[in-house]
Amino acid sequence: MPGPIRGDWPWKNIRVWNAQQHRALFIERPDQHLLLWLHACLFGITWGARGPAVTAKTADLFPGPHLGTILGVITVGTGIGSAVGAWAAGWIFDVFGSYRIAFLASIASYLVGCVAFWALRRPPLRQVV
Repeated sequence: MPGPIRGDWPWKNIRVWNAQQHRALFIERPDQHLLLWLHACLFGITWGARGPAVTAKTADLFPGPHLGTILGVITVGTGIGSAVGAWAAGWIFDVFGSYRIAFLASIASYLVGCVAFWALRRPPLRQVV
């Protein structure tokens, strides 16, 4: 079902998320309240929009009885990545005194994930003989 809603929405989400991640790079002091609120609000909006896009793409790619297992693996992987990412960002701050490297690593990780997500194709249907 190609079309503007299915085809455009994930990319609009990626562009908004990427823009807000770049804005987060400019948060250097705790007194930058506007940037902090802007980052928090946009992160919430884009992370919330991520769930339906990933679920729909996964259902398109892997329809069938194993969809629940695949979505479970995605959820567990996201949880592990979030935990490790938060710990790593704290460690980077402790070592370098700034979150800049952590934000750059986050952007790089996200871009790698976007490329992988975009490159996924539906597996060929097996012929039943």
